[in-house]
Amino acid sequence: MISQLPRLFNRLVPKKSSEIIVYQVLAFLATFTLSILLARFFGPEGKGRFDLFLVFVTVLVEIVHLGAGSGLLMILSQQKIPLGRVHGTAILIAVGLSLTTIGLNLFFPSLALEAFRGLNQEWLFWGTLLTLPMLYKNFWTHITLGIGAVKTQNQFNALLHGLVLLIFIPFFFGESLSLESSLYLYTFLVFAAAGIMFIWMLLRDPKLGFLSSHVKSIVFYSFALYLAQAINLLHFRADQVMINWKLGASEVGIYAVSVKIAELIFFLEMAFVSIHWSQIFNPEKFHRSLFVSTLKRHSLVAILAMVGMAIISPFMIHLLYGESFTRATLPLIVLLPGTAIISVAKLCSNYFTFYKKKIALILGISLTGALLNILLNYLFMFQWDFGIMGAAYASSISYTLGGLLTGLFCYRSVRKEA
Repeated sequence: MISQLPRLFNRLVPKKSSEIIVYQVLAFLATFTLSILLARFFGPEGKGRFDLFLVFVTVLVEIVHLGAGSGLLMILSQQKIPLGRVHGTAILIAVGLSLTTIGLNLFFPSLALEAFRGLNQEWLFWGTLLTLPMLYKNFWTHITLGIGAVKTQNQFNALLHGLVLLIFIPFFFGESLSLESSLYLYTFLVFAAAGIMFIWMLLRDPKLGFLSSHVKSIVFYSFALYLAQAINLLHFRADQVMINWKLGASEVGIYAVSVKIAELIFFLEMAFVSIHWSQIFNPEKFHRSLFVSTLKRHSLVAILAMVGMAIISPFMIHLLYGESFTRATLPLIVLLPGTAIISVAKLCSNYFTFYKKKIALILGISLTGALLNILLNYLFMFQWDFGIMGAAYASSISYTLGGLLTGLFCYRSVRKEA
């Protein structure tokens, strides 16, 4: 039976998708190893604080980017516009939004300090500073997806994450790394990675420009997507923010291990979709049979991944993270079913967003899921004191219901096109 596994894998995963999965797995292994080193070196409290900082940066970027990455993708995908002009527009938008964010943090520091208790003003400043390279990386990812450079995009990602790990390792083994110095090193490496991406884009098209005549369409199309993306972010990260409020940074560090491993399933969606993006989501080139077969393959692989991770997680977490993080095992097992379902549902979300143009539908489902997640987190943690297990139950239930609702609408819509 074991000898049949390679053949089964080839049937489930197309060759081009399997190449992307390899690069994504390499990138994940690099970040996963770095997470283990942080956990071993700083313990739950220190790792929890660093994880909270990463959540802050992620939330900040998603809030301020206004969906511009998706708008640039739309412009590039549907109109024949020189890459340099799209790239130049992305740079100007990233700089403008980043400066605005830094200014708001300087004038209203108490807002972020209250929302992310445990982070001081210095950490929040570095977080806002990181919005520039992180926004640029967001736009770069969308642009490379639009021009079909998916393999290159994932090669870059794997290489850069590997380099970050290699640079961090000597500091860990030399025991010369404090939590603050790890923050400075991480900030430097993110800026360096953005610089490499910038040079790569210039080599593709050095003539930068600005899409002044397309700003309106970028903003209009992007803002609707922005609302859905912002609500999705609330859905996926509200639990960690609420854990920090109720239980503190140490519990965030333990729970973040569960989330990081569970969200490995999300890599599957990008691997399956990116290769066939134009055939699945472009209204002029849509292939129903390809979309359905991709959906079926992804569903089966997500189930297999969920079961496999549930089986090995008790041994993996104890072996890699140590005794102090073993409480991450049960939350991980609880999160896996919901994460697998919502991963498959993301294919359907993209179908409605880019092909059917029914952004309002996805917005409504995302809002329902996010509000349910917040309500359940409040009940399970603040009222019934279930701790991080309560956060896992809340998130998995809301992921499952949101994913199933999206899948139901998708099934009915695709069936009508048969």
